[in-house]
Amino acid sequence: MSKETASLLKKYLSTVITCSLITIWYISANLAAAPNQMERYRVISDGFAIPGMLAVCLGLMIKAASAGALDGVVYGLRNLVLSLIPGGRLRIKKYGDYVEERRTKRITGTGFIIHVGLLFCLISGIFVFLYNKVS
Repeated sequence: MSKETASLLKKYLSTVITCSLITIWYISANLAAAPNQMERYRVISDGFAIPGMLAVCLGLMIKAASAGALDGVVYGLRNLVLSLIPGGRLRIKKYGDYVEERRTKRITGTGFIIHVGLLFCLISGIFVFLYNKVS
């Protein structure tokens, strides 16, 4: 197995484990209070939907940030923090220089977060279907 494949597999596995832990935590906390089968399906569906939606939103936010959509916000916050630090104003760059530097340091290869989130949303959709079939 190549290094790239092993690295990608580790990324997917860590994301699946994280989402699974959130799912298990939510389901174990709420399943005991479910009085019937219909409510159990709802709890399980919610358990998969919550980490799925969080992963998809996080992945899309990372994609937007790496495309440069948040460069102005990050630049403003960075300069705000630097202006509060003694001697920090000496490190403040012009916006054009900051954007050029950010273009060379874009984040790539974050699609795995969206893929895992969509998988969890798909599993949630199956349980929503079962919930509607029982009710």
